[in-house]
Amino acid sequence: MSLGKPTEMTLRDLLVEELKRKGVVVIPEMSFRTVDGRRLAPDLVLKNGAEYVVETKLGAETKLLDAMVQLYDYGKHVTEVKGAFAVLFPEELRRPWPSDVIMSIARDAKTQISCIGIFKDLRPSQPFKGSLFEVVDWIAGHVLKPLVVEADTGFAIRVLRDAVDYVTASVRMLQSKELEDIFGGKSVFENVLQYKEGRYPLEEMRHAATYLLVNQLLFYHVLTRVDASFAVIDEDRLKHPADLRAYFEPVLRRDYSSVFGFDVASRLPDSAVDAVKKAVIAVKALAPEKIRHDLLGKVFHELIPFEIRKAVAAFYTNNEAAEILAQLAIDRADAKVMDLACGSGTLLVAAYRRKQELLKKGRGGFTIEDHKRFLESDLTGIDIMPFAAHMAVVHLSLQALAAGHEAEKVRIAVWDSTELEPGQTIPAISRELKAAYKRPTLELFMEGKPPKEEAYVEKGAVTLEGIGGEQIPLEQADLVMMNPPFTRAERLPERYKEQLKSRLKEYEDLIYGRVGLHLFFVFLADKFTKINGRIAFVLPATVLRIVSMKGARKLWVNKYHVEYIITTWERAAFSEAAQFREILVIAKKLKNYKQKDEISNSLKCGIVVLKQLPKNAEGARRIAEVIQNKRLETAIGDAYEDENMLLSVISQGELKETVDNLFTLISVSDLHLLKLLQRITQKVKSRLINCNSYFDENKIDAYEDVYVPPFNSTFIVKRTRAIKKHDVWVVKEEKPDVVISEHRFLQKFITIPISVVERGFRRPAGCDILDISSDLDYILVDKFSDAEKLFPSENQAKRALSDISRWKRIVSLKKANLVVSRRFDLSAKGTKFLAFFSAIPIFGVDMWSIKGFNDDDAKIFSLWFNSTLNLLQLLIHRTETRGAWIKLHEYQIRNSMMLNPKALTQQEKYALLKLFEKFKTQKFPCVLEQLRCRFWARVEIDRAILKVLGFNEQETNQLLDYLYPALTKEIEQLKTLMEG
Repeated sequence: MSLGKPTEMTLRDLLVEELKRKGVVVIPEMSFRTVDGRRLAPDLVLKNGAEYVVETKLGAETKLLDAMVQLYDYGKHVTEVKGAFAVLFPEELRRPWPSDVIMSIARDAKTQISCIGIFKDLRPSQPFKGSLFEVVDWIAGHVLKPLVVEADTGFAIRVLRDAVDYVTASVRMLQSKELEDIFGGKSVFENVLQYKEGRYPLEEMRHAATYLLVNQLLFYHVLTRVDASFAVIDEDRLKHPADLRAYFEPVLRRDYSSVFGFDVASRLPDSAVDAVKKAVIAVKALAPEKIRHDLLGKVFHELIPFEIRKAVAAFYTNNEAAEILAQLAIDRADAKVMDLACGSGTLLVAAYRRKQELLKKGRGGFTIEDHKRFLESDLTGIDIMPFAAHMAVVHLSLQALAAGHEAEKVRIAVWDSTELEPGQTIPAISRELKAAYKRPTLELFMEGKPPKEEAYVEKGAVTLEGIGGEQIPLEQADLVMMNPPFTRAERLPERYKEQLKSRLKEYEDLIYGRVGLHLFFVFLADKFTKINGRIAFVLPATVLRIVSMKGARKLWVNKYHVEYIITTWERAAFSEAAQFREILVIAKKLKNYKQKDEISNSLKCGIVVLKQLPKNAEGARRIAEVIQNKRLETAIGDAYEDENMLLSVISQGELKETVDNLFTLISVSDLHLLKLLQRITQKVKSRLINCNSYFDENKIDAYEDVYVPPFNSTFIVKRTRAIKKHDVWVVKEEKPDVVISEHRFLQKFITIPISVVERGFRRPAGCDILDISSDLDYILVDKFSDAEKLFPSENQAKRALSDISRWKRIVSLKKANLVVSRRFDLSAKGTKFLAFFSAIPIFGVDMWSIKGFNDDDAKIFSLWFNSTLNLLQLLIHRTETRGAWIKLHEYQIRNSMMLNPKALTQQEKYALLKLFEKFKTQKFPCVLEQLRCRFWARVEIDRAILKVLGFNEQETNQLLDYLYPALTKEIEQLKTLMEG
């Protein structure tokens, strides 16, 4: 039997055969003549009253975008055609197999064939994928009896992304200066995006510029379907990409500069015109006007991939989280809402929907005038990033377009909102952007505020002459809702930090240490919120715990009624860019910050743990309604629980009492653990002591052990701890007077005198013994003849050795017989102990050296710190970084409780020290495994600790029987959060 290569004709005949079986009239090789004289010859024409054309393609080289363009061509030029289909057979059918094998594979239900359909009626363009028989059924259904179907937003996004990729391939020549102009000026790159000149992510930013263009094409197409005065883009007349400006210019005059002010088209080379035409056709073929407005919003929302938006700081808040915030924070249809870091506008769109819902409930209708008032008066958004503001205006404008009219203007502005105050006026984004993209502007904003109109001209932010645009007057709002930028203090330029402190000087006594950017936005929200107005935030959960955010907590508990603190155990964050856990905070402002009188302690606060996030906006509204009702119905101290949430109600007074650490309220999913720790602490308070008190009384210090550059090449580690690439030198042999080190990649050897090294502990991960006295690493602290060979470069060796005496002093100061892990993942296989004892004082990297304990007390402390009771304490009072990752700050160690050595009898001390000797070299599994399997040595340590604390055997059994599975569950849950 010959092995003829299968052709499209072979497979087409099979398709024809099956279509005819379904009663579809199929005419092959029919052609049409277009008005411009071209001849179009589709593979098949389906004729059952109306006509549909079919194109078949074989092989993976056929792109989705190409198929869409070809189908559009039929729809545009052949008036009698009602729709068109493309059938894409998979690559595997191209193989040179016998025809009967090919036919068998094609008919196999497992063989997936892709199909696309576009239509001239109200049906949206859509994809389908299935077996040959399923594809035939789908096509026949459309031809014989047109189906009513919902638009496939995923399909629309795939087509548009293909168009973006196609255009991007033509814009490789866009360089950093042009990209600066497009995305907002040099200072935005340096201060907001934190890119240095010459280090811009050019590829991502070129991609982002192309997404802007496709966004403009999509938005413009929708506009042309609402307002006939806007001409439909004729792709046949486009000779240069810049020709698009002729279409966009009339829209600019209608106050849509926020969308079309990004002049990407004029920057594209003429060689890109074919790619632009294909993008125009792709948008038309999708027929986005047929997509329901909320789904079209989803297309805009999800079109630009995260990795592209990340490069230009355009991040999204989860839609459902935004709906929950809006539902709980807005109780009046006429509420004025402001977002001072509006990003892509998700929160403002949620506010729009909530206000619309309340208006419909109140008077039964919603008019065009209501639309205009919402967008032109009630909702205000400000963001420093033009790209993000562009997305915000698109999303808000879609709300108006959905009602079949345009928004005359939208109150969105590009500005550094930390400069602003109520009573000021800023230019509308349309006017500002119109000027901004012709010359750099935002770097000029850094110097001060716009106190009056002339300042705009002086600073070059915008030129009003000849434009006559609307301005945005700023006033206090009924609600300030935000997902503010989270930038750590160390990443903020010093000059900008000083400007922030100056701009928000009235809050200076609420600034504790090195604070992140989000704290200043908390203060800014307070400044713009009316008395009896509300704030609604998406924030890192660390705001409830860390010292640097204590000012925010004090402001809320003393001047606001904190109504809700919401978290979830389904995933860590409410926004896509966040690597750490987030919370929702909603609070009602009762007093101005400078007012001295306090608010009532009896107000209710709902602490809500969502077991699962709602799947859509409607689900979010239902959950918010339950949260709202149950907070009001539930008494202080009681809780409500269902399949979606756990809600506990506490008083404002309790918030005030625990202001130093509000994270305990959401630290565990099992609230019984929190109450259990409180009861244990109360029962045995005579045997426990606050670490800070004990440390101060006994002259014990806690030192943070970290590398000090350029001394990060001074460690010679035990081979078992050489797990990172930079662990180059390992201990080969130890002698009384020298250490022989080996380069583990080059097999070179260096003999190091004992006199120039100290003992150290490179990393706790993987260490499975409690007493590490005989398993220590070495640290170079002095010069010797071959010292420079230990460093990776001559320059680093020179820098380190010239200042080695300083390094020696640092190491000597921080050496201790007790070290505690500073950062650890409780769920990791390498986390086996949290504290270690060494009879030889050591310096531990990324650890706390607890210096001042005698050896016996250090051994007892190491037992306590690794005990399950202390693990419970750490978990509840932790600073969570990401999931099961915990970071121990010095204040956390000092504020924690410890077993008081001075409260123990000699017999109790002896028993604990004997236990230490028994287990000091016993190998332990990871902490999670110890708890899950009740590792015998952990159980024995826990029993001994509980016994000296005064618990009898029955109480001990009950406690451990509960704690082991409960803590296992908590850590596993945190691990799941971390994994996303």
